[in-house]
Amino acid sequence: MKTRVLFLFCNMLTLSMFAQSPKIDEKFGNISMAEMEMKVCPIDSNAAAVILFDIGETKFEYNTTDRRFRLKIERRIRLKVLNKDGLDWANVKISLYHESEFMERLTEFKGFTYNLVDGKLQKDKVEKSSIFEDKKNDNRTIVKVVFPKVVAGSIIEYKYEIISDYIYNLQPWAFQHSIPVLLSRYTVGIPEYYQYNSHITGYENVSVTNDEQTRTIVFVTKVYEMVSGTSYPKTQRDEVRYAESIKTYTAQNVSALNDESYVDDIDNYLTKVVFELAVKRFPGETQKNYALSWEDINDKLLDNADFGRQLDNGNYLSDELKAYVGSVEKPEERLLKVIAFIKSKIKWNDNYRLYSSDGVKTAYLNGVGSSSDLNLNLIVALREVGFEAYPIALSTRFHGQVFEWQKTVTGFNHVIAGVKVADKMVYCDATSSFNTYLLLPTECLNGQARLIDSKKGAWVDLNSKTISRKSVYAMLKINENSDITGTVDVNYKDYFALSLAESVKGDDSLKRRKEEINKILNNATIDSLKIKFGENGSPDVKEHYEIKMENSSQTGLDIIYFSPMSGFGIGKNPFVKVERKFPVNFTYPRDETIIVKYKIPAGFKVEEVPVNAAFSMPENKAKFVMSYQVKDDELVVMCKLTIQNTLYVSENYPTLRGFFDEVIKKQNEQVVLKKI
Repeated sequence: MKTRVLFLFCNMLTLSMFAQSPKIDEKFGNISMAEMEMKVCPIDSNAAAVILFDIGETKFEYNTTDRRFRLKIERRIRLKVLNKDGLDWANVKISLYHESEFMERLTEFKGFTYNLVDGKLQKDKVEKSSIFEDKKNDNRTIVKVVFPKVVAGSIIEYKYEIISDYIYNLQPWAFQHSIPVLLSRYTVGIPEYYQYNSHITGYENVSVTNDEQTRTIVFVTKVYEMVSGTSYPKTQRDEVRYAESIKTYTAQNVSALNDESYVDDIDNYLTKVVFELAVKRFPGETQKNYALSWEDINDKLLDNADFGRQLDNGNYLSDELKAYVGSVEKPEERLLKVIAFIKSKIKWNDNYRLYSSDGVKTAYLNGVGSSSDLNLNLIVALREVGFEAYPIALSTRFHGQVFEWQKTVTGFNHVIAGVKVADKMVYCDATSSFNTYLLLPTECLNGQARLIDSKKGAWVDLNSKTISRKSVYAMLKINENSDITGTVDVNYKDYFALSLAESVKGDDSLKRRKEEINKILNNATIDSLKIKFGENGSPDVKEHYEIKMENSSQTGLDIIYFSPMSGFGIGKNPFVKVERKFPVNFTYPRDETIIVKYKIPAGFKVEEVPVNAAFSMPENKAKFVMSYQVKDDELVVMCKLTIQNTLYVSENYPTLRGFFDEVIKKQNEQVVLKKI
């Protein structure tokens, strides 16, 4: 009994020690032995590295020479490398932007690596030779810093200062990274002449404190004073006092932000604070408002030479278009003809753009263009044949969501066409792999988009309501040596078809697809793979292949055990974590049906099959059915998974995770064959 009590006490002591963070001195260079001896992150035992603190401050400094404010951005970071997987954090990147006479300048950088050597603290400085500049493009430079002698257990610490001319674009501050953060604090002091709107996004707790102080601008000028007819130089000092509003944002024990299954874009859930300049108001000047309404943005885009004004004249394509469309009168068919026409005339260069680069006419004549070139041309063409068509601005999934509070054009990176057909608005994208108006590329399924029109401007929901279907039909034979051979036919509809079409683009696509199937089916041998696309660009794909699975069953002298859904089912639960803060986003409603027909080997009979099952989530958000049927020497297994809701918030996550646990458990059940 004493031994057990001692064991429990030791475990409690270990957990208590693990839960406590070392006391950290925020002064630059004051590294404690407790920090150096830290073996695991106090809030995440699996972390490869941890940010001990990340402290930043932005000040508005007035430049009396240029007579304008500029930003002074200071930042201090201390980071502990816990194991070899965290070594990449010793390679630091700082992004700087410049355009015309405005720029961001790195004016100071100081960094050190700290290691314990024979019980003593060793400090190695980052030399200038370890700091490099990489010019990414005409406007962006990346400063790269390589820290010396970094090993598992090292601490790196650095501070830097940036002077920025971009007061109109106060940069966001991220409290969260792909490793945990014990302390993140950001302070910004804003003069009374500027007013910014701020928004905190993400799922971690951020506290905000407000303060105010008076600051002074000192102007020193040389004046001349007349004394007895002689001019003498004199220094004159003038002061201007103004109020400064100070906001401090603090987040502690912030968990790592890591990608998870069925997340639209992980950066949508990053905990950060963003700023938007709303008002500039200087004494003696007219107040200037920068905060736009969505009506302002509609007008701004419609009046833009590379966007709205590109839609004014379709003469350059009118004759060819009308000859291509011909006498088709049914609106749906005429719409498909117009989409096919644009896709035949302009090849997409794989670039997403909101604005046309060189003009829609140029893209049409050259036969190649960005997403905006294709879809603005599509709108022009639709209007030429009598459709009511509008541009719809959106942000793609990899670009992040646009929220109503942002009220900015910069959040958009793509445009599609909205078309009125039989009093219903449908959406088209000429970059799609298929010729359809019912199926937008998955990159477009990213929250709300904005229809751009001076009178009908509004938010629109692009999420798919149609259930996409995947049907698998396998005819297999269990051989005497326990190998399984046969054929598999798969039909893909809508987004399942689109996903397959995207994966089989380019050279060696069939080879890559075979390797993919081989991996899914537990290293089975795949032969005679054929993929056939639907006619006239319809979102329908058929796949056929032959299969051989070796040693797929457990055999005894008289009994064979095997899992009939092996390789065809889900395999493992995509939702590993017990808790999840982010929503689960399945992108589109789906229905997957699998029918596997097994021919039983001669001399054997089906001795035992699992019981049939049917269960669902509350409100039928997801449903599962599995059945077994035995007839003579055949076993037919049918499995059907339907997910009708695409979005599941964190409150639904435990139920969803449990639902998938039950699905996988059912799919892994075994059938028993017995020798007659």
